[in-house]
Amino acid sequence: MLFLVHYDRQKSKVMSFTEYQEADRSIAYQDRLALEMQHNIRGGLQEIVLLEAVDKDQLRKTHPKYVTNSLGETLFIAAAVVGLLALLKS
Repeated sequence: MLFLVHYDRQKSKVMSFTEYQEADRSIAYQDRLALEMQHNIRGGLQEIVLLEAVDKDQLRKTHPKYVTNSLGETLFIAAAVVGLLALLKS
């Protein structure tokens, strides 16, 4: 799979994340170029990357800043942090 990511460095935020199948590789390259041309005037504060990985989970391991967690993962992590803090206080 291919993943096209638009990341705003100033906001530390993924602005867009698009998945492509291997058969759509040429479309992914065209979309990447269009995004680069659209955001080129912003002084290097935008990252436009096209990454290849087996799946989103693999991409999360190799490029974690580009793959946002699902709500369930976020809640799990938050609960784990709260539990850890409770243990440390006792």
